[in-house]
Amino acid sequence: MHYPSHLSRNNFARPQVKPIRMKNGSTAVALSVDDIGYSNTSFLYDSFSVAQAAPFPSTTPMFTVPVSGVKTKSQTNMEAQGMLANNEMFDLSRICFVPSTNLYPADAVNVAQLVRLSLVIKGREFLYGPTLAFPGGRGGLLSAASNNTGGLAMASVLTGYANGVPEIHNAFSFETPIRIANNDGFKVDCVADTAFNMTATASGGLGGTFYVFLDGKRLRKVA
Repeated sequence: MHYPSHLSRNNFARPQVKPIRMKNGSTAVALSVDDIGYSNTSFLYDSFSVAQAAPFPSTTPMFTVPVSGVKTKSQTNMEAQGMLANNEMFDLSRICFVPSTNLYPADAVNVAQLVRLSLVIKGREFLYGPTLAFPGGRGGLLSAASNNTGGLAMASVLTGYANGVPEIHNAFSFETPIRIANNDGFKVDCVADTAFNMTATASGGLGGTFYVFLDGKRLRKVA
């Protein structure tokens, strides 16, 4: 078989064009090692509690109170008020809402239907939705039995609640990570659009603790 003189055997019937290198569609700007020094998968978290029979707060601004005499490291890992620590940036990829596993059923329904989360970055509401739109992606699953010898009237009520299946991939994820720079103020408002009180029944009204996790990649300058 004869091949045309301008085509070799290796490129016969193949277009003579070079592939085009497409730019990354992400809005996040990559940093070099010299710029940042260290980056790794991480998360930011904050929490608040509401007591038995207490009114659920109309608005709770989260990520605005750092670790201090008011909050411990088990309640938040924020080091500055409403912004990242010095020489840090964060690429936000997921938002998770994690309520207490022992939340009473009536309280769980109210929190899921009457409470929303609002992500605010640099003073602008970036995203909002009911808490059930932001599955926990983590958490424990309560499974146990209690002594019921005193009859139904004297039995303690045992419940187990999770915002979605407690599995790490079960979370609201952004298609493209959102860059939060060091000087960008941010918060997540937990808003009760309809007022309600936490349950006060003696057998199950325990109040509740609520966590919000921001999953992503933390970029930190080491020195």
